[in-house]
Formats: sequence, C-alpha cells, structure tokens
Amino acid sequence: MATTMPEHLNSWGGDFLADIEIAFNGDREYKSFFEEGNFYPHMITEDGYSVNEYTKLEPGIHTFLICDGRTLGDPEKQIFGTMKVKIDGDRLCDEMEFDLDLKAIAERQGCTVNELRTIEARFGRFGDWITISGASSGALLGVTLCCGVTAGVLFQRRKRGGAV
Repeated sequence: MATTMPEHLNSWGGDFLADIEIAFNGDREYKSFFEEGNFYPHMITEDGYSVNEYTKLEPGIHTFLICDGRTLGDPEKQIFGTMKVKIDGDRLCDEMEFDLDLKAIAERQGCTVNELRTIEARFGRFGDWITISGASSGALLGVTLCCGVTAGVLFQRRKRGGAV
C-alpha cells in the first residue's frame, strides 16, 4: 500500500500501524478471542516493544513484527508476520507492505489454511474493506458467459445450415 495524501504523509507512518483488521470468509464481525476467528494485527519492534498507534517514524525503512492485538497480554507473543514501512524523506510517497503466516494463524484458530478462503483487510485510517486474497466468482462468471455466447452462435449457425 502506498499513499501520497498529505494527511497520511503527516502521520509519518503511524496511519499504517494502527486500526487494522483482517477478516476471513466474509465474516467482518469483531471476535473477542483468537480462536473465534479473524485477525487484528498489532505491531511490535524487533526487540519486543509494542508500537503505539501514534508512533512517528524517521525517513527510511522500518521493519515490525506482527502479533494479534488480542494476545498482547501473553508472556510469549506469537509472531504471525512482518510489516515494512518506508518513509520518504522528500514527503512524496510513503509505502507499506506486510506478510502474514496464514498457516500459523489457521493453526491457532483451529482450522486449516485452506479454510481461509477469502481474506479481506481494513486499514481504518485509509478507508473501507478490500479483498486481498480469495476466490472470486467474477472469473467463473466471465468464462461461463463467453462459453454461453460461443455455444449460442454455433447453435444459430447449425440451425441455419451454415458452416460451423
């Protein structure tokens, strides 16, 4: 994700670090316990300190570890991924990318990674939900329509006695 909006650039990376939700299979309702589903990323530094949502970062690339916000009280926070935030010193475009260990998330939630069919994310300070992974019915619909139109044309030509 990248931003060029002055409001987000003025957060110096803080907007990337807070108010994030990951929902699975279209269920966007908040879950109080990790085992109930979904994922609420919370960043910690590589030396284990919790990152405040109002953190302002210096220009450069910063790497954070991702745990689930519901597990912050656990003595041993399980790490589920990493986030890299790039702060542009020229204030033209800040960027963020993250990777999650879906296998570890699924195991902790008592399911398999294949059961996490659709993955949606909401970066609350940037806007509404986006689908970041999953099976779409759009491709299937497109192929079905193409096949239907082709079959219809072939049927019409055959009915008129023309060449197929």
